[in-house]
Amino acid sequence: MNLVEAICEVEFGEFHMAQFVVLLVFRPAMASLGEILLTRLGHGYTTDGGGFNYYLAGRSNRSALNFTTDDWAKFLNYAFAHSPLKENAEQEFRRMQAVISENARKSQEAEALLAQRRAELKQWRELLTLQAKVDQADVALRETRHSLQEAAPTISASEAERGECSEVAPSRADVVADVAKVVKFTAFLEAMVAVTRWGT
Repeated sequence: MNLVEAICEVEFGEFHMAQFVVLLVFRPAMASLGEILLTRLGHGYTTDGGGFNYYLAGRSNRSALNFTTDDWAKFLNYAFAHSPLKENAEQEFRRMQAVISENARKSQEAEALLAQRRAELKQWRELLTLQAKVDQADVALRETRHSLQEAAPTISASEAERGECSEVAPSRADVVADVAKVVKFTAFLEAMVAVTRWGT
């Protein structure tokens, strides 16, 4: 750096390099991290011809550890008073509040959707249970009908031997038909109840 300044003074006359504050450090760790970041962003290394640094940035900041806690508190107050740090912090705080509110809203929506899906699953289980009962009743009805049909000839023959009139007592076919009607009507009522629950 001194060599470049001397060459510029010889070639261009009066010349001097100016220094500018580009980062207000108010935490010890910011000294080394800030130097690394700004050196990289500004191409400050001599290897690419952009700056005067030939030593690795962030390794010559031991003096930052010499300040006390009170000194760092003063540095922080100065940064709040003479930089947009406070405005940036408030803006970031508002952004985080918006993110938290949005996440809370999505969480509530997810919980409501989960409750709805659980209610639908419960209704589906009730419908499946009802369908199983209807299937069982249908199987029992077919078995009863088959048994009565097999027993009908024998019963009819016995009635004929006793001389009983078939017109007085209902036939087994009529009984089977009545039982079928009762079973189907019961299944219909259960289905209507399930549909009503599903609709509400």
